[in-house]
Amino acid sequence: MTRLHLRVTPLALACVFLAQTARAQAADTGRVWEQGSWRGMGDVPAGAHILDHPLSLALGRNAIYVFNAGSATVVALGLDGRLLWRYSPPDSLRFGADRVVSLAAGFDGGVWVADPNSGRCTILSPLGNVERVVPMRDGRHFAPRSDGSFWQSRYLAIQPMLFDANGHRVRTLRLPASLAAPPNAVGDALLAVTADTLVVAYSMAGRFLIAPPHGAARDVRAIEPRAFATFAQSDVTVAGRAVHTFKTHANELPATLGLAVDSGVIYALYFNARGATGDPGRTVDMYRTASGRYVGSRRLPMSATHIAIRGDVTYALTGEGDLRIWRWVPSPTPPSHSGGPATVSRSL
Repeated sequence: MTRLHLRVTPLALACVFLAQTARAQAADTGRVWEQGSWRGMGDVPAGAHILDHPLSLALGRNAIYVFNAGSATVVALGLDGRLLWRYSPPDSLRFGADRVVSLAAGFDGGVWVADPNSGRCTILSPLGNVERVVPMRDGRHFAPRSDGSFWQSRYLAIQPMLFDANGHRVRTLRLPASLAAPPNAVGDALLAVTADTLVVAYSMAGRFLIAPPHGAARDVRAIEPRAFATFAQSDVTVAGRAVHTFKTHANELPATLGLAVDSGVIYALYFNARGATGDPGRTVDMYRTASGRYVGSRRLPMSATHIAIRGDVTYALTGEGDLRIWRWVPSPTPPSHSGGPATVSRSL
């Protein structure tokens, strides 16, 4: 029997308040820090026979989906973190050896499992059954639409492409003229669709695109600027054949580490280069989906690699391989530019 180490924080328990580093917040005067506290709702630790080197995360209608790179499986968890089912693919749908797999929630409550190095995306039902398989290549980040079509980003081009339900390319997103980028810019981007509006968050640039179903895409600059990263191309010989390789320059910093869209707000897990040294993956910047206007930032109580958000609850994968569930409790104190510390409540 699987044992789940799930810790829930009842309201009646005493809380320990841990101040976040004011130095890290004061170092970045461009952000407006929301005041409030984080309440731990539960966690699924690594080694609980559920998570095995989790690589990606998606939040469905009634489940949290996680891809485990260690066991090459997809697990579905209840919104409280309890295991619902586990998917191990048959040999015909086995994941690529490098297991660079990405997840996205489907509109029917299921999950899309993209494995571009194997050239396919497996679509699972809310019960974990294979519904269909569509071809997918050249990029691991994508966003399904309600009609079964999907957007996909590419590493070597900054223009996301739209594919129909059978995996055939329909069109390429037209970029605004203000989005100037060098020809060798890294185009890899996190994608999300909300009410048929596409949100594009470039992984290696402080830029976002908001593309409504009708009209031109809007170019949004991140509150912390970051130029487009570039890649270098080289040729190597493998088994007597010339192979093209592409590599990001060593001094390039990442930008958006994770993306979530909920209730008209874009949440970007940002690599805050202005924060505390050695403390990446803790800054969540928020923007309005309708206008792209920046509305504030929060400091997560842990370093995260992926996030999913619904309402005031944040689900986050950590670098240690845990899944953490936290609830944000706003404070009546006005937002702060100087970084009055947020607090974290934990069970004793």
